[in-house]
Amino acid sequence: MARKKGDDALKELDARVLRSLVRLSVLKMVKCGHSHGYELMKKMCCGRKDKKMSSGLLYTTLNDLKTDGYLSSEWKQDTRSAPRKEYRLTPEGCAFLEKGVKHIRKSMRALLG
Repeated sequence: MARKKGDDALKELDARVLRSLVRLSVLKMVKCGHSHGYELMKKMCCGRKDKKMSSGLLYTTLNDLKTDGYLSSEWKQDTRSAPRKEYRLTPEGCAFLEKGVKHIRKSMRALLG
């Protein structure tokens, strides 16, 4: 299989960086108390209607983080609404978030000088 070059390589890099940043962003938001998918979606878009995040990306990321042991979840019933899945950061998720943020900061300092 031929290696990707030029724009194709940059697109692949963008996708990997985006996925990593979304994973860390979701963990950070759950740590800060945003625990339901809809809340996370609104927060990822900064409350702006002109910004849109794919619900598929968010829920795939949540499921991946849960599979990796970084999040746990349980269904919660609120008397005012339908049951919602509530996500919580696990100790492993907290450690991964801390290491991930340090790694991103170090990489950005090295890249930008």
